[in-house]
Amino acid sequence: MHQAVQYCETSDGVKLAYAFIGEGPLIVRAPHWFSHLEQDLHSEAMSPVLKNLARQNTLLRYDPRGIGLSDREPKDISFDLWVSDLETVINHTKVDKFVLLGFSQGVAQAIAYAHKHPHKVDKLVLFSGYHSGSLHRADIEKEKENLDLSKALIRSGWGGDGEAHRQFFTSQFMPDANLSLHKSLNEIQRITATPEIAARYVDSLADTNVEDLLTGISVPTLVFHCKGDLRAPFAQGQEIAAKIPNARFIVLNTNNHILVEDEPSSQVFFDEFYSFIGQPKLGPSTANSSKAKSKFARIAMAAENSILIKLFIAIVTLAGLVLSLKNLF
Repeated sequence: MHQAVQYCETSDGVKLAYAFIGEGPLIVRAPHWFSHLEQDLHSEAMSPVLKNLARQNTLLRYDPRGIGLSDREPKDISFDLWVSDLETVINHTKVDKFVLLGFSQGVAQAIAYAHKHPHKVDKLVLFSGYHSGSLHRADIEKEKENLDLSKALIRSGWGGDGEAHRQFFTSQFMPDANLSLHKSLNEIQRITATPEIAARYVDSLADTNVEDLLTGISVPTLVFHCKGDLRAPFAQGQEIAAKIPNARFIVLNTNNHILVEDEPSSQVFFDEFYSFIGQPKLGPSTANSSKAKSKFARIAMAAENSILIKLFIAIVTLAGLVLSLKNLF
């Protein structure tokens, strides 16, 4: 899928890389920190969602500060700056009236933006996120211990060739995915950010809190949450949907925090998403069609081999029968 990476600059001098892919009505994705504009499109773990979103829409996405192709060592990182950066990209690209989509970390940013700029947002879609980071939840001492453990693992091995440290996070993001998807997500983590930036992100995520903004959201909102999500508590998704006026809540029956293409929950997400924004449901993706063709090819080959084997056995059996008859006469 073709894209042209471009740059804009924030008020504090940070260069942000952004790109458009696809054609059609506009979707703006509020970013999360597992992001790399170039590698995302080739990643087994990340590309299916992006390509499905862009099959009948224009998708605007960008790498946040410190991440991917944006400036890798920004002086400051905070939730307020993430929201300001989203405003910068939208203002720079001069886009207007779009579907604002937030996955995971992007949910709180999307909520803050929609609250501040309701005239720009046509519809708001939120997927498995949270309104309050871990430091604003119950049992703060336990949350601090978990936060310290996460940062220690990041700083000690995030950027190395070994996958063990990153696997700690991958097993929470995609617990039910196969080994190939785990390796893909491990690699995206490695190239996304330096260990220091990743640790700073974890700190800022923990201190996020947009709960007070929820009742002030005035745009049509659809909230998804994965039932067994290990990264974003299910209760947070319920609370987001309950507090945003007239929001619709859809439970996805999966433990994965990231959509996995072959899961039924992925199809549910896209069916509901496109229905919500007033577009027809997607047909099978190219990837799915290729997989299906490959599967049917294997089945056909197996059937063909089976027929040949049976034919061979029949010929041998017939030949044996002929020889037996000759011996009788």
